[in-house]
Amino acid sequence: AQQPTPEVAYREITAPAGEHQQITLADGSEIWLRAASTLRYPENFIGDSREVWLEGQAFFNIAQRKTQPFIVHAQEAWVEVVGTTFDLKAYPEEGTLSVAVSEGLVRLGVKEELLTEVAAQQQAIFDTQTQEASLLPFNTQAAGA
Repeated sequence: AQQPTPEVAYREITAPAGEHQQITLADGSEIWLRAASTLRYPENFIGDSREVWLEGQAFFNIAQRKTQPFIVHAQEAWVEVVGTTFDLKAYPEEGTLSVAVSEGLVRLGVKEELLTEVAAQQQAIFDTQTQEASLLPFNTQAAGA
């Protein structure tokens, strides 16, 4: 007999304009939500991935779990990590999404397609109109991370 899928309870946190919000997830991952940003996440991670939804900007310090990748959905794109620190900026009105990696490696994609891998000290800029991503060097010291 198939086990019923447990109901997952979600939380949504919004950092008002001019304020930041720190969030610690059930797996120990830490997220610093920037001003005018919203994060939606499950109270507990169930299944083979850890998934959250971001509108705006946040810095992520993700707990490492090789068998349960962490996925951030932002606009129509997604960022997948195993354990790393990175900043993701995805304000809908800007027309671009940027992910800057301090440590580790992340994958950036749209729908089922992997666009690029972003390593430490790199930044990917995704254009929501052309659906293309470009890689640039990223200096974490200059960014104040």
